[in-house]
Amino acid sequence: MKKVFLIILSIILHSCGIVNDTTEETFTYTFKLKNETGVTLEIKGGLDRLSSLVNNGNSFECSYESPNGVDVGLCGQFIQIKIPNSNNGYRCHGAISDVENLCFIEDERLFTRLDGTVFTEIDTRVYEYVLTPDILDNVFVLPD
Repeated sequence: MKKVFLIILSIILHSCGIVNDTTEETFTYTFKLKNETGVTLEIKGGLDRLSSLVNNGNSFECSYESPNGVDVGLCGQFIQIKIPNSNNGYRCHGAISDVENLCFIEDERLFTRLDGTVFTEIDTRVYEYVLTPDILDNVFVLPD
């Protein structure tokens, strides 16, 4: 009898909204760096910081899941863009403590999806930035 009472009480509390589902809906956010420089680039980033060669016309892409409204930008808060077989390129950080001033723009514009970002929302929660040939004009010599 006690078990039946507890089950009925639980059903009543849940149906009245007293017991709420506390799980928060998450969404997938995707960031793309499209290479339109005319040359192949080596791009490293994301949470695992894997490196990949990105041919002209292709994109480097990473995604993450986050609750709606949480301001998290480019995956892993790190991106490195290098010219293959050289030590020339850019290194950008999302954490202020890691900024090396080796990014092609202000780091905070790359690591946000809010106003001031360099990304364009091309679809729902899909953001893209096009790397153009002029980005190759001011590359840095990257430290090891």
